[in-house]
Amino acid sequence: MKGLGLDRIAIEGGARLEGEIAISGEVVFAGYGITAPEFGYDDYAGVDVRGKVVLVHFYAFQCHNCQANFRTYNRWQKTLRDQGVELVGIQTPETEAERDAARVTEAAHQCEFGFPVMLDLDNQAWKAWGNSVWPTIYIVDQRGYVRTWWVGELYWQGARGDQSVEGWVRRLLAEAKPTPP
Repeated sequence: MKGLGLDRIAIEGGARLEGEIAISGEVVFAGYGITAPEFGYDDYAGVDVRGKVVLVHFYAFQCHNCQANFRTYNRWQKTLRDQGVELVGIQTPETEAERDAARVTEAAHQCEFGFPVMLDLDNQAWKAWGNSVWPTIYIVDQRGYVRTWWVGELYWQGARGDQSVEGWVRRLLAEAKPTPP
């Protein structure tokens, strides 16, 4: 897959960019070590994800279950970015209103997202990632492999999905550090 022609919106700083994002790579959900679809590294809303842990979250801005995670995404953006972690949102519409770029941008500003959001109007990213549920968070390691994912609300019925995701992030960051002789 390449050149899927997805619109993108950079929420950070209020800038709005539209154009093409290249997503390529083979996605076969057969087990551990799945290669994540590649982002266009050269200009992905000003974010270079090469060599970083990436939290990719699929959401729909009117989805109640998605909204329950937004504060945690904002916290991760503030606390994990300096550690080499990037957060990327992919807004895949569930309703007609979510197909309106202006409404998606306004909702992202109201939620104070400080991370880039890709607008997936034709569900191409959704399909490329093999996604099936809003919200879903994919944890991608520094080599571009999907190591695990969390489906649904992070705190549903007492769950602590935030701790699970943060544990994976710590593990992946530790893997990247050289061990002393």
